[in-house]
Amino acid sequence: MVKVPEEIKEMLEKQAIEKKVPISTCSDDVPNVIYVGFIKMHGDEEVLIGDNFLNKTRKNLEKNPRLAFVLYDLEKKKSYQLKGSVKIYEEGEIYEETKAWIKKKSEKYPAKAAVLVKIEEIYDSMGKVGAGERIL
Repeated sequence: MVKVPEEIKEMLEKQAIEKKVPISTCSDDVPNVIYVGFIKMHGDEEVLIGDNFLNKTRKNLEKNPRLAFVLYDLEKKKSYQLKGSVKIYEEGEIYEETKAWIKKKSEKYPAKAAVLVKIEEIYDSMGKVGAGERIL
């Protein structure tokens, strides 16, 4: 696992509040990208995603438990891609934490599961010299 730098944690929090965060998954051969709104840091090395309506994404993660997402800060002109492996929880402490977080924001979401991502790689994804380089 990789300890996520404070700057990137702040970018995730800001982007999740102001917009949504695009996440990508892949089954054997079909990539999938969606936006999620329920996404936040879970400690220093993991990201928590609330599964409300993850249909193709969930199927992909069950076949291939890895995902990637990108963060972008227009003001700072910085962008990062994070990649990691996933565990899905439909019961237990992590699920209950996620369910409470979702229900606190709105009762209209089903809170089907918690997706916990162990961050393993971080890349610079800004369009400049050095784009695509692994930084952690």
